[in-house]
Amino acid sequence: MGLSDAVPGRGISKEELSGLVENLKKGASQLDEVMRTQLPEIFTALIDERDRFMASSLAQAEGDVIVAVVGKSHMRGIAQYLTDTEGFEVIPCAVKY
Repeated sequence: MGLSDAVPGRGISKEELSGLVENLKKGASQLDEVMRTQLPEIFTALIDERDRFMASSLAQAEGDVIVAVVGKSHMRGIAQYLTDTEGFEVIPCAVKY
């Protein structure tokens, strides 16, 4: 089954949808790695610069506990920046759906 089959009204099961979501997650992780290693300029422009901006914004937030919801492609970079540069403790949480 491909994404073109996941059209409302066509009757996709929860299991089929779950499989599609897992394939998309794997594909996103693979794309991140390809960009990081083979297209570093694109990775820097699309992911790394945004990670630094979001991490900087989080570092300036007030409060003892800060919670952020970010896309999977940004989790690693934001966490690394916050721990290495800002001295934060990062507790990642990936929600399973």
